[in-house]
Amino acid sequence: MRGPKANPRDGMQRELDSMTDATPVANQEAMALRRKVQFWRRAAWLMGGLVVLVVIVAAQRSESSRIECIESLQLYTVKAADHKLEETAPELVAVVWEGLVVLGASQNADHYAVIGGNWSRVASDASFPVAICRHPHVSLFGRGRNVLYKEGEEFTTGWLTESAAAPILREAGLSPGD
Repeated sequence: MRGPKANPRDGMQRELDSMTDATPVANQEAMALRRKVQFWRRAAWLMGGLVVLVVIVAAQRSESSRIECIESLQLYTVKAADHKLEETAPELVAVVWEGLVVLGASQNADHYAVIGGNWSRVASDASFPVAICRHPHVSLFGRGRNVLYKEGEEFTTGWLTESAAAPILREAGLSPGD
């Protein structure tokens, strides 16, 4: 009876093992260099993946912060409409706004600067700003602020870059670097 059939790979492995022992120093150095290159290539891919992961997390956090700000601004707008802020004297609008307490808002009322004179402004076809974030939010493409606009009897929110928000900030009594 014959024994198990010999695996041709076993013979090849033995041959490779014997060649490895007898390989010249140059071949061994080439294999070591190949291993180093392979290690650094893997390390580079790992670092690249880590950088991508950090960018994704940072973008997600900044976007969620910006969305929370918009949602809070809309909640404060509803509360301001309930308090009839449009009928309040312009010099008292900021005081009433700061006193608003809104459940579920992730931002405080003092996160926003209000433009008192614009709340009581007569509705027209054009929109005009009535509130803006005091502090800029960072997005993946730069810094900007959320702005609350009054369009007729309706309120809408918008996003402006720092440079575009500068005139509104001055109107709200803030300097554009704050």
